[in-house]
Amino acid sequence: MPGVIRRRGLAGWLLVLSLAAVLFAGLLPPGAVGGAGTASSIELRQQTNTPVAPANLVAKPRSNWTYLDWDDPNDASITKYQFRRSTDGGNTWLPDWVDISGGTEPHFNLSETINGTTHTVEVRAVNNNGAGAAASVTNS
Repeated sequence: MPGVIRRRGLAGWLLVLSLAAVLFAGLLPPGAVGGAGTASSIELRQQTNTPVAPANLVAKPRSNWTYLDWDDPNDASITKYQFRRSTDGGNTWLPDWVDISGGTEPHFNLSETINGTTHTVEVRAVNNNGAGAAASVTNS
């Protein structure tokens, strides 16, 4: 059936186009795809990529809090950012991944950091396909 859109499990949306003998407005000769002048099908799959790690993550310590900043990736698929922190070099993360208030803004004020204590902080972006890789920064 021409122009049918079907849902196919986890693979996402599958778009099936039936093409006539003048495939691609004559750009391909008959029979180049799917046989001699017969209708063909093309499948286009939705990408299922997660976001890339935040670039240029910087931590700027303040009095009992830290300002985190990173480059805006201009990725409309990002739905939120998450962070986690460690005071033992990444052996223990407390808490584990937490949503950053402010949604998709590329900065965050991390409260309850202790002056003179080394903190490792990771930040990652999340979209509808899941969480991307994390960027890491250490400050004291």
